[in-house]
Amino acid sequence: MTDAHFEIAYWSVVKDIKATVDIPVTRLKIALPEFIAATGAPAKAGAVIYNYLSDIAWDWPAWNDFAKKKGYESLQDIAISIAKMRPVEILKSLSKIELKQLCQEHGIAEVPSAKKDDLVTVLLKTNSKDVITEMVLPFRRSIQNIQNEKCRKQMTLHMASRMLRVAYNMHRYEQLNDQDLLKICPFWRFSWGGSIDIDAPKSCQKFNNKRLPHHEAKQVLPVLPCDYLQCSCSISAESTP
Repeated sequence: MTDAHFEIAYWSVVKDIKATVDIPVTRLKIALPEFIAATGAPAKAGAVIYNYLSDIAWDWPAWNDFAKKKGYESLQDIAISIAKMRPVEILKSLSKIELKQLCQEHGIAEVPSAKKDDLVTVLLKTNSKDVITEMVLPFRRSIQNIQNEKCRKQMTLHMASRMLRVAYNMHRYEQLNDQDLLKICPFWRFSWGGSIDIDAPKSCQKFNNKRLPHHEAKQVLPVLPCDYLQCSCSISAESTP
């Protein structure tokens, strides 16, 4: 594959991000050379994208459905789960130092045992519900910010993997359409990715092992990669039907 394949694939996936937030194109252009240099390792390529977008609040439209299937959290899932956290849960997530600081800020004398649970109990017992709600608000926001960034790191890793799949398949179609190859192997065979990925879309299963003349295959077989983010289907050249 050439840098041109990676560049076309990069922008084709990036356009999905821009459907949700207006990311400065300049940043993406600057990131592109580093991304191409890191394409040998999806994790490194994902880190390049993440670093350039780390201070922007963005989401990837295709991520939510994928996250549900693969057991990842989406930004929406994170917001809901953190909004449901009770004040006691947030306080228990804090360090002992942070709890002691809260006690001092609210005029609570040093708790003799200095155990975390005791500090949490004192804070809850000596403050009204409204005060406690206000007290934990900045920590609730901090928890959400931390979790959002973890989620975005997962997003960028899969974005990079998607870009590499797009580039691979672009190059693969060029190979399949090579006139010398077509003379020897005029048929295309579709292999469904469900054999290695249980979440592969069933819509592609009906094409599994289907062999067609290449001109017909272009009209009938799905264009790869499909909308499924981890699409692992493939097309091979065959000499016989």
